Amino acid sequence: MAGVKIQLEYDVLRGQFLHVQVSPGNRNDKTYGTTCLKTVESGDLCLPDLGYFDLKEARVILHRLTEKQTQTRLHNQTICEKKKGFIMKEKSKKLMGMNVYITNMPSRIMPIESIHVLYSLRWQIEILFKTWKSLFKIHHLKR
Repeated sequence: MAGVKIQLEYDVLRGQFLHVQVSPGNRNDKTYGTTCLKTVESGDLCLPDLGYFDLKEARVILHRLTEKQTQTRLHNQTICEKKKGFIMKEKSKKLMGMNVYITNMPSRIMPIESIHVLYSLRWQIEILFKTWKSLFKIHHLKR
């Protein structure tokens, strides 16, 4: 369990943070919903992670990568295996040729063709958090 939760809202079109909140790690992500409602306007697109929505409304989308993208992933995986001293099972390697997306956005609002682009944008948030963890050495903090 995380010791700290960081809630972050970023407006991509304006290039600015709307809200940053730090709370105890045992607090449920869904409790943040009432806070973020103050900044969400009609027509806005929110890209939260899995902790914020109900899976009953979810749809699963499989996106097959191009041959070049798949080969790049496999090459990077080989480098990682050598570095870390492990070998991924062949069955898992076969799955590296696709992305799996879970969304609760109806297809009439978000066509499949746009999902990959949006999730690539969403991934930038994960990279930001990973950078913060490294920069602030969060993994070294103890209770």
